[in-house]
Amino acid sequence: MAINLSDETYGRVMRVVGYPIVSLEDLTGGRMDKQQILDLVIKDALVEYWSWFPKKNLQEYKFTGEFSVNFPNENVIGVLDARTVQRGLSGSTTGRTGNPFVDAVNYSMSTSSYSGGVFGTKYNYGMDLAYSQGRNAYQAVSDKNSVFKLDLDYVNKLATGYNNSSDIINITWAEYSDNFSDIPVAHQNDVIKLMQSYLLFFFGDLRNQTADSSPVDLDGSDFVSRAEDLKSEVIEKWKNKPKIVVVR
Repeated sequence: MAINLSDETYGRVMRVVGYPIVSLEDLTGGRMDKQQILDLVIKDALVEYWSWFPKKNLQEYKFTGEFSVNFPNENVIGVLDARTVQRGLSGSTTGRTGNPFVDAVNYSMSTSSYSGGVFGTKYNYGMDLAYSQGRNAYQAVSDKNSVFKLDLDYVNKLATGYNNSSDIINITWAEYSDNFSDIPVAHQNDVIKLMQSYLLFFFGDLRNQTADSSPVDLDGSDFVSRAEDLKSEVIEKWKNKPKIVVVR
């Protein structure tokens, strides 16, 4: 799929090789057009970016036993997170949700009917505490015996797995995008630098291979050196950002 890059962003990328004073026709001798530069050179930077910071696509499923689900679209490159969000034995309606505030509300609702007097008296005799302890033990059994497994089949675009409870399953898919505008503004300058590095690598290697027939006088070694500096700058910056890929 062709990448979607505005004319303004394209110009910002190309300025590293002298554009618009030096035209694309000057650089390639008229042998390449803008779309070929985008698809064959600049697109690699988008692939690199999304492998570090993929788009998130949260989908909810409900499976018991073995299951198989298709990737939601062609841009899926993996799974960032997969988890059960309502764990409990069959019949339980107040299992953990992963949100402590919701859990607290569920617990208070589940114990409300047990408050007040018992045995014909106005006293509770610790029945609320006994009930909460019972629920904790009940939940512990559920946690200990629960099984959730997920495997990815990239060839057939399938996620397969097994779940032995009646939990809801949340899968956060990691996705790639061909649209530059999908990149957060805080990262766009870094991606432009990475695009420039790929562009410099391309024209630097081209110049080194065809030193005597290049349409303009370009120093290939300078291009490659500058490309390495730009790419190293961006990748080192991204390495220092947290990259979390969890399946549980």
